Amino acid sequence: VFRSEADIPPNGIDLPEYGGQPPSPTVNLTDFIVYLVKKNYHVLFINFNNNILNSNENDSIISLDVIHSLFNLISMDNITFINNVLYYDDIFKLFSVVDLCIPMRFHAVLFSIYCNVPIIPIYTTRKIDNLLNEINWDISYKLPTNNIDIPINLDTEFLINQYTKLQKITYKYKQNIYHKLLHINMYKFHNCFYRQIKQFINKLIEPKSKSLDKISTIQTLINKTY
Repeated sequence: VFRSEADIPPNGIDLPEYGGQPPSPTVNLTDFIVYLVKKNYHVLFINFNNNILNSNENDSIISLDVIHSLFNLISMDNITFINNVLYYDDIFKLFSVVDLCIPMRFHAVLFSIYCNVPIIPIYTTRKIDNLLNEINWDISYKLPTNNIDIPINLDTEFLINQYTKLQKITYKYKQNIYHKLLHINMYKFHNCFYRQIKQFINKLIEPKSKSLDKISTIQTLINKTY
């Protein structure tokens, strides 16, 4: 992460996988990035999955497609692509200097919240949807998908409207945004963490036969949630 000028804040964009040929959402996402750069953002692409054996779990594919689409549209001095392996402390350092994140994966949303970074999640998954509902975060974009869960459209204007909505709130109530994120960290995540730990400990100390009887039920609950 770097600032080419003092007034250009880094903006983190975490990009997920897509299947087959580049869909129309890729083109519209490119338009949104152009919009951000014209707003004096430096855009940082961060890949959370780089599985070279599975294209559906290799974020660099769509990242590079978007970046290549940007070559003739904006100065690439405003774009940074990170494709090397990052450890959790490296990610925390990156997110500590990011002013806005457009997360598209569950853990990118978590890192943003942990670091008190305002977010505009673009997503399709139930686990992100559940998380946003849990923390009452309504500035986001749930993409429409086809019957195999591939995004079929991304409305650039809607995304810009979400960005504008967030910026208005941040500009007028920046301290409130910070406290909202802090509240999520201290209470929502903190309480959930200890509740889950308590449940886990209870499972460990239960009689083995009783625990085994509940395995299928627990797995069903996990699948239902995530």
